[in-house]
Amino acid sequence: MKSKDYKNFRFYGIIALISIISVPIILNFILQLSFPNIRIIGNIDTWLGFWSAYSGSVIGSMITLFVLYKTLRQNQENHKTQIDFQIEAIKHQGNKEWLNNLKIETLKNLSILNFEKIESLVSLIKIQSSNIDLIEKISAHEEKIKSSKMTFKILYNNQFSHKEQVEYKKNLENLVSQNLEILFTFKNYIVVLERNIDNFSRFNEVKDIVKEEDRAILENSKQESFKMGIKKKEEIEEIIRKFKKGILLINSNLEKSTIDLIKFEEQKIFKGLIEKLN
Repeated sequence: MKSKDYKNFRFYGIIALISIISVPIILNFILQLSFPNIRIIGNIDTWLGFWSAYSGSVIGSMITLFVLYKTLRQNQENHKTQIDFQIEAIKHQGNKEWLNNLKIETLKNLSILNFEKIESLVSLIKIQSSNIDLIEKISAHEEKIKSSKMTFKILYNNQFSHKEQVEYKKNLENLVSQNLEILFTFKNYIVVLERNIDNFSRFNEVKDIVKEEDRAILENSKQESFKMGIKKKEEIEEIIRKFKKGILLINSNLEKSTIDLIKFEEQKIFKGLIEKLN
């Protein structure tokens, strides 16, 4: 019972109790007086008996009304509690779906930023034929990397207020930056290699129409072009090896911050639900 309701009930209860106690005394006193112009029907015992029955009925009615009031009030509170519970359950379900999307997004980011994907692109380098299709694959992977942090920002409405969120964001952006840097370098090397491959193709086109004495020079240039292509490929592979150690460390940090972030969000959601239900 709320404080205000309790005070009201106590006030009216005291009034009723005073009335029940005082009325028989006053009635007994009045009935013993004589009034010349007023005729009292019945004797003192009759009136006191009537008051006893009447006050008993009043008390019974008050108790019945109070019990009815308490029942209705309790039903109202129970109904409100049920509605509040349903609202919190709906909110909790929405939070669970949000958390599931966060888990999917963080795992997706780890997959996209996996260094093995860049290594697999490096393995596709050709030194005697066109790498245009490889440049397209590199560009497509760059776009995936750039977009890897967008959904994460959308899920948080770009609001990061806790250390777990900030730490994940920092590691994610660091790894994205490193991956984009190496892909940019990789693509530039491929462009240079393409020029060399183009020269290599030209040698093959003209070898049958040059003079015999010039073919040796042409063949020597062709071999030099081939060696340059191998050298460019080796340079790219060396850059990959140098980047790999640092990127794997950042990736490890991102994996740890991913675990911390998911654990933090799970605890926050379930703690909030328990607090509201209690």
